[in-house]
Amino acid sequence: MNNKGPQLMARLLVLVTVVLCVAAVCKSTDRRAAWEAFKVEHHCEITDKMAGNVDVNVGVALDTNGDLSQVVTVKETPSKTGWLCDDGVTYWK
Repeated sequence: MNNKGPQLMARLLVLVTVVLCVAAVCKSTDRRAAWEAFKVEHHCEITDKMAGNVDVNVGVALDTNGDLSQVVTVKETPSKTGWLCDDGVTYWK
């Protein structure tokens, strides 16, 4: 039996995943560089910091069969730094 079709699909999936990861890293780097340039150009200074946190909540809900099920939700809020710039705006990064 010929397995070239599934192997080709698997390789293609890996290639697409790698390309998307590289693109995401490049975009993140570009955004960081743009912020650094903006920060210098607009004389931004740190004015405040907010600590991040993780909220975990437990509750109950009806499942698709109409039975009660336990539900756990997790919400993460990242730490942020407030930057006041000479345009009068505070940017949170």
